[in-house]
Amino acid sequence: MAHLARSRMIAGMALACALAAAAPARAEQFDTALILAVDVSGSMDDARYRVQFEGVARSLEDPSIVQSLLGGPHHRAAVSMLAWSDNAHEVMSWQVVANAEDARRVAGLIRAMPRVSGEFTCLAAMLRDAREGLARSVAGQASATVIDVSGDGPDNCSGARATEEERDNTVAAGVTINGLPIRTENEFTGAGAYRAPGFSIEELRHEPHMSGTTIEDWYKQHVIGGPNAFHIVANGYADFERAFRRKFLREVASGRDGARRLSTKILGMRQD
Repeated sequence: MAHLARSRMIAGMALACALAAAAPARAEQFDTALILAVDVSGSMDDARYRVQFEGVARSLEDPSIVQSLLGGPHHRAAVSMLAWSDNAHEVMSWQVVANAEDARRVAGLIRAMPRVSGEFTCLAAMLRDAREGLARSVAGQASATVIDVSGDGPDNCSGARATEEERDNTVAAGVTINGLPIRTENEFTGAGAYRAPGFSIEELRHEPHMSGTTIEDWYKQHVIGGPNAFHIVANGYADFERAFRRKFLREVASGRDGARRLSTKILGMRQD
């Protein structure tokens, strides 16, 4: 009997070890997974390009930003970056930010990036690529996944309807889209807006939003969407860093709020 008991004990321990080895590692938890989508189309000369990338890098070096970024229940975030125009280029894969050193490292990566350029403002295509690419490849579980779009013009590749469709598909996939529209001295108006080949003047005329609107209006109506979605306007490129910092703080707070709501819901379900 003693021999049988020992055999059963050994078999049980072996099974437990096998199950432990087969169990997947627990996924890393993030308060926010943030995709920074920066416009690098033809309107971005070298000075404007650097203002955007330097503004993002300097924000990640700001202690108050870092403190807020790490202030959620998981004390970490994931950050990636797209440079978009005719195409969306993944210029930075997912980076974990769990301390100030991580934030400085990511700032260094952004500051050292070689220039990526393009001609047109294919915003709808960028949303699709972000949703099907980076948004699906987060190496862990995030309380909130956010695409942070900055730019100074409307989609001139496929228009507002296509942008709205991709926005809605992205929101349906559980991703929030926030905007940082940049006001310039030449706000777009009317049907003569610069446009990609194949996107005809006739199509533009049939889009009533193009008449007398502003970049802020366009982002508000056609780009942002999802839980707690918002936009913050940069009054020209000199104002980009201020607007980005303010938006960054708000996005992080929204991610924490989402995590709190999720925790409350789970606790409520357990109590029931």
